[in-house]
Amino acid sequence: MTVAALYVERGGIGVRIAKHVTLGESGCHLWMGSKDRKGYGRIFVGSGKSPAFTHRASWALFNGEIPDGLCVLHRCDVPSCCNPEHLFLGTVADNNADMDSKGRARRGAALSARTHCANGHALVDNNVRLRRGGGRACRACSREWQRRKRSSQ
Repeated sequence: MTVAALYVERGGIGVRIAKHVTLGESGCHLWMGSKDRKGYGRIFVGSGKSPAFTHRASWALFNGEIPDGLCVLHRCDVPSCCNPEHLFLGTVADNNADMDSKGRARRGAALSARTHCANGHALVDNNVRLRRGGGRACRACSREWQRRKRSSQ
């Protein structure tokens, strides 16, 4: 069964998610649609078309409603991943502890210690470019962005 078929068979919002998900190298279901500045997938839901995070929509689709006060956390640490097997529930404190234990806290050296971009591409020598103002960027994501930009013109 394909990744898209997993979502389509659930119906509803799953059909819309299926149109924008691709299988990543580490088993992640990578959201290729709209994302926020941190790389988390965004989708509009409900009759009022409210924005929601795709990983939360995926969790709810496969596991039911998210209880109040809980967050949907990523085991894989890939913000664009919406694979329900890579997601788990936790509190804000759990999320912060998870970030700290994995060195993902956005503090100084933690940024340069990242091993993957928001889309799950490995940040290795041939896939990293240095930004003018400092920092690193994923070459694969940059190429994809340029390809989308050119095709929309």
